[in-house]
Amino acid sequence: MATTGRWVLFLIILIGTVIAFASVSTAADKIKIFAGQDRSVIVGEVTTFDDARLVWPDPPDPFLNYTYSWDFDAAIDLDGDGIYINDKESTGLHPSFVFGRPGTYGVTLWAFDGVGGSANDTMMVTAIIDVRPVASILKISPNPAVQGDEVLFKGTGTDADGSVVEYLWRSDLNGSLPGNDSFMINTLKVGVHTITLEVRDDAGFLSASVSARLEVKLDHLPVLVILMDRTTADTATDVKFEVMYTDLDGDPPMVGTLFCGRNMVFDQIHPHEVNETDNDYRDGKVYSSSLKLKEVGNYSFYFEFHDFKGHSVRTELRYINVVKHKESTPSLGSVAVLATMLLAFGVRGRLPAGPPRGRRR
Repeated sequence: MATTGRWVLFLIILIGTVIAFASVSTAADKIKIFAGQDRSVIVGEVTTFDDARLVWPDPPDPFLNYTYSWDFDAAIDLDGDGIYINDKESTGLHPSFVFGRPGTYGVTLWAFDGVGGSANDTMMVTAIIDVRPVASILKISPNPAVQGDEVLFKGTGTDADGSVVEYLWRSDLNGSLPGNDSFMINTLKVGVHTITLEVRDDAGFLSASVSARLEVKLDHLPVLVILMDRTTADTATDVKFEVMYTDLDGDPPMVGTLFCGRNMVFDQIHPHEVNETDNDYRDGKVYSSSLKLKEVGNYSFYFEFHDFKGHSVRTELRYINVVKHKESTPSLGSVAVLATMLLAFGVRGRLPAGPPRGRRR
């Protein structure tokens, strides 16, 4: 009987130990926190601990009230309780703090779930005396630009106590841009961009962000309109072919060609030479070519133009019928009038002469 009692007592102690261990493990495992990556900061500047997060539970339990406290210097026990990492110097998950002296600080974040669970995590912060670099945007050209244009970006960075090692360009429409002090890009989206530039120095510190505005317009295709209406001509008459070239982006044509021929066999004829001093392409520029179509038949023609971006546009197909030129011949009426005049002249020439004037009998 005594032996049985001892076994019962042993089982009770064992079960109690297991329950106590499970309770401790459960309390320890039900909340985990991350204070943030170790970092360097500048003495006297505001530092925000914006990468702190609750690791577990993920997502947070909606029925629990999580609270947070921060200790920004593990070397000092402000509340005098003998624990150096639990001074409540700030609350909230993402506080800001200013380190007033250079040095290395242990920064501890505490998290509490309101039902007895707690956890902490410590990160190292090195506060140094440094001068931040300065970024400047020197040039963005052309601005405004047209979709597909090569746009030049040029910036600079200076650092009074070191050197600039990285350029961080960004567009709010395109995202990250090439990381050089200057570069060219032709893949910008249509719209109004806010371009920002930051530079990083050799100590790892970022400059303040500077920004500029860039407008990228839609790339319009050129438009061609044939201006002539005539559909007939003869072999002796010059035919004037006219077309209006319009480009809302102001792009000049690189090549303009008139295709004209009989039986759908076209001869290429260049109606003009491009003059890049013409600045009225947005309003339209007229180009013309005069041709003498010497053979009788039905001619087809169209215009085709190319701009310097490689766009190609052509007009619709038009037709003109060429007939043989007829020499003009006198009409019957003209012959009758001429005969009457000649007859009258001849009759007048055969009339007898009258008596001499001034002679008396």
